[in-house]
Amino acid sequence: KEQMEAMDIKQPGWTFDFEELQALSSSVYSHYEENLGRVLPEGTNKELRNEGLKYMALVCAAAEPLLTTSMRNIIGEEYFEVVKEKLSLLFPTDSSDRITITHKSVIDFLTGEE
Repeated sequence: KEQMEAMDIKQPGWTFDFEELQALSSSVYSHYEENLGRVLPEGTNKELRNEGLKYMALVCAAAEPLLTTSMRNIIGEEYFEVVKEKLSLLFPTDSSDRITITHKSVIDFLTGEE
């Protein structure tokens, strides 16, 4: 809403363009795809990549942010810190030691929803 009000001030009479919104969504998704491709590229150790995918799936499926201790128990000590660090841009840990999601669009991207 604030951005729309700012646009009214910058460009009086502007109209909302659904195609521009879709283009923005595509550019955000490109950013996520690039980021994930960089942190968990195809050539990554298979077990590390699988644990990273499991980490993302669990965070996305959880009804509420997971505690890092729970995630550590699920994916194991061996990969937890590496995966947590690699995915921290999209799935940061908050001050209560819970794994959060930077934005709902991350889940939409990973689940193929738009």
